[in-house]
Amino acid sequence: MRIYKDFIYIFLVLFSMLTSAEPMLQASTAGLSEAKFGMKVDAVENALGKKLLFNKGSRQAQCGVAGIDGLPGVALRFEKGRFTVVEITKPTASTKIGFMVGNSENVVVSRLQNDPTYQRGKNRYNETLQEITVGKSTFVVTGSSGHWQGRVMKITSKSGRVTRIDLGEASYLMLDEHEGDEC
Repeated sequence: MRIYKDFIYIFLVLFSMLTSAEPMLQASTAGLSEAKFGMKVDAVENALGKKLLFNKGSRQAQCGVAGIDGLPGVALRFEKGRFTVVEITKPTASTKIGFMVGNSENVVVSRLQNDPTYQRGKNRYNETLQEITVGKSTFVVTGSSGHWQGRVMKITSKSGRVTRIDLGEASYLMLDEHEGDEC
């Protein structure tokens, strides 16, 4: 029965990819397709060829969260008007290496476990969630505080299925305290 469900899911994803008029956007630790982390809002819209719809904050806010017109399940986070994180919660975008929401966690593990930056563990606030993180990040201590530097990909799964993919600046993604916050 599980194999049948996997087959149906894969078929539906492939069918939707083949019948869509536009190519699927791909996320990486550099950004989302042609939109690169660090770009300002207008530059991101131009790179994607789509309008951003802010549901929190604004184009110039300290913290803003925007959806992409016509693309459900993908949100972009901006800090001081600068693109910092892409969040994927539906199979409407993929990673550059082919992962999508709905994929089997085992597929992700088998492809990433040999990456020297690979980390896997339970979410410390919700033990039903597994998290896989890869990417270059460093915790830098300055004076009496510290912060993360670098970029990472964080894949969250529940019951063996990918439920969320986040890519972007480690200063946001490496801290569990941000989960559930709008910024």
